[in-house]
Amino acid sequence: RSGGKNGVWGVRSCNKNVINTLIIFGFSPGTKTYTVSTPEYIFKSDVYIKRAFVRGLFDTDGCLNIYRINKNKNKTYPRIVFYFASKDLRDSLQKLLVDIGFESSSWNFDNIFSICLAGKEKTNKWMNEIKPKNPKCLKKYSIWKKKGYI
Repeated sequence: RSGGKNGVWGVRSCNKNVINTLIIFGFSPGTKTYTVSTPEYIFKSDVYIKRAFVRGLFDTDGCLNIYRINKNKNKTYPRIVFYFASKDLRDSLQKLLVDIGFESSSWNFDNIFSICLAGKEKTNKWMNEIKPKNPKCLKKYSIWKKKGYI
């Protein structure tokens, strides 16, 4: 079912097989907004699974921001950014990013927990290794690569 802000989707089922399968994969019933984290089996997976997990999370909860430096449209600074309600998700994702070779910064403000990978090198590495599929991100990246600004 759909609902909530930002197009969040929820799963609701009365089928015991579906519910038991979700529980086996670590999903417990109830709200997870503030308690969700990266599943332990992802950390034990190979690099391709780790990247796929990060890609899926980025395509739904991340964004590519292109900032102008000193309001000069020809001087820009790209950033890969995630915003979460769950500190555990932010912290576990940051650990996973280190595992696959990405350094990041993190901070929190008013119960919003963020991760940022900043700069041209990190952004290009992200696009080449994580290979996001979000059309909005891909278009923004393509324009930035061609023009150097958006």
